[in-house]
Amino acid sequence: MHGLVELSEFHLVTVGPWAAATQKIINELADQLGVLDRFHAHPKVSPEVLIDFISSADIAVIPIQDACLSYRYCLPNKLFEAAFAGLPIVASDLPDLRQVIQEHNIGLVFPPEDVGAFVTAVNDVYERRDTYYRDGKMHKLRREWGFEKEVEVLLDSYRDLTDLQRSHDSLSTTWTPSGKAPYEDDNHETGTDWLFGAALDDRWSATGGALSLYSLTGANSDDILRAEDFLMSATYRNGQEVAVNRSAPSALAINNNGPKTWSIHTDEIYDGNDFIRFTLDVSETALATWNEIGLHWGLTCANDVIEGVMHAGPGGGTVSEPATATLLLLGCSALIGRRRKRRTTSGSTQP
Repeated sequence: MHGLVELSEFHLVTVGPWAAATQKIINELADQLGVLDRFHAHPKVSPEVLIDFISSADIAVIPIQDACLSYRYCLPNKLFEAAFAGLPIVASDLPDLRQVIQEHNIGLVFPPEDVGAFVTAVNDVYERRDTYYRDGKMHKLRREWGFEKEVEVLLDSYRDLTDLQRSHDSLSTTWTPSGKAPYEDDNHETGTDWLFGAALDDRWSATGGALSLYSLTGANSDDILRAEDFLMSATYRNGQEVAVNRSAPSALAINNNGPKTWSIHTDEIYDGNDFIRFTLDVSETALATWNEIGLHWGLTCANDVIEGVMHAGPGGGTVSEPATATLLLLGCSALIGRRRKRRTTSGSTQP
């Protein structure tokens, strides 16, 4: 507001709600400084029209005080909204604001407490206002920063928090959903150390049945069968872990008396889609003491697989099921493991 005194040819417009007490203080200050006739507090507008509405301005100002760490490292929505509107920006010289503005050359920064520097920056940016968004920069920034792109980052963060990622995301970082030609060269394992395995007694069933639980006490290379152990000529993913090796001496059957079944269900909460349910009695095993259990389910060809984490507690948990019931006719198997971290190129944690 003090800067507006020296910017005699400018009007200052704020857009958005003010608390009544704050609005009274600001109006009184503007009146004392003699700029009340050039200060305008516009009520909020809907997000759908905000960008078009502010685009009628000449420049955007973001004067944020360096009052705390939250302010110092802020990147407020108004920064991106101004850029989407094609407005050159004058902002406080704070680390992240400075980096974005200077990296993309969309305005100038000034020391937050320096009114003179603010006035100079406003005049300089106004004089050069037509130079900041040449060569389609505004549209480029909209594509780079827009919600359509950022929503994927947001969803990835939610997936990381819930650990309910489909196996196409959680397999080895060198594994690709489309595979390689030929698939026989696509020999990347999941990178997880599986400690237990569940073998379906009738893997050809399309409705469900019994299963057996095994403790995998040896190396996974001994206790687990891979796609090529089942298929020799069909299309399959070489090297993928798909089943328990029941004949391995270190694959020990767990003979407690509780239920061990799997079944196919259709439920409206899944939009009418089929889902698979595993019921396992894990008493007398280490699984009973874990809060989270990682699950890997796959066809013997490994062309359809699921990985995720089930959280212990009332009601159990679910893992997304991308395959259909008909695919289960090809055969399926399950591996169970304690949730562990493994290294990836992106640094994310996978089950």
